Amino acid sequence: NTKANFTNYERNLAAKIIERIYEISKSHGARLIIIDIPTIDKDGLEVPSIDQVFFDSIKGKYDFYLSSNILSQYRGLNVIHQPHGHRHITNLTHVIFGANVGAFIESQNLRH
Repeated sequence: NTKANFTNYERNLAAKIIERIYEISKSHGARLIIIDIPTIDKDGLEVPSIDQVFFDSIKGKYDFYLSSNILSQYRGLNVIHQPHGHRHITNLTHVIFGANVGAFIESQNLRH
């Protein structure tokens, strides 16, 4: 199971960690890419792992954010998570995320 509610301390700590990772990445010429991998609610529906309040607190602290909303067209088809995989995402989900991150990298001429 994943934790649904976080304390302000936990949220602030996570935001500070992301901010620090972003600073270090930037100082080394790397890009910070954040991917929102959804969780599953009790009804089996996907729920973003990054809520709006936390998202607002990290704005500007990453180079690319990939929302789990890109998976919305697959909602209800049971193809996002492994059926018996402790909520691990499927190969299809990996491909969707990878293709979108790849498109970002390509658009920024980041390939070496």
